[in-house]
Amino acid sequence: MSLQHQLNSHGPQIIIRAAIVALLLGGLLTLINQWGALFGYQSLDQLAMAQVFATPFLVVVVSQILGLRAARRSKAWLETTTESLVVTMFSHGIPARAILIGFAAVSSNAAIAATHAYLAGRGLDQVSLVLLSQALVLPILFGAVSQALTIRRALAITASARTL
Repeated sequence: MSLQHQLNSHGPQIIIRAAIVALLLGGLLTLINQWGALFGYQSLDQLAMAQVFATPFLVVVVSQILGLRAARRSKAWLETTTESLVVTMFSHGIPARAILIGFAAVSSNAAIAATHAYLAGRGLDQVSLVLLSQALVLPILFGAVSQALTIRRALAITASARTL
């Protein structure tokens, strides 16, 4: 079985991994950001809650697809490398792609939050800078880690294919 076919066959696993990360991270961020609403003394911000689940899901899906593409372009490297995960995370164009993912995430979240504030009759000063900061920093971090893990997973697939 070719590397291309093996990597393409992992589409459902990408969705499953993205859903698991989104549930874990979204649940944790909801607990942190909406503590008062969860325990009854503030109102629940449903849009913010939806964003903290949707953003990690989309970041992981996009990151893993980009990681698979990078792995396909680096097939010769995959067959000979012994670099660590950290080195992988800071090479192969991963930092630039992770920053772009972060800016895309914060831009879309800012647009949604600003539109929501405007439609609710509130000013832009009501848009949470904490949530926007999370929408930038976390996608960069998770985007880089996810891409590096995907490339490392491709390395493992390549290594196992060579031993067959």
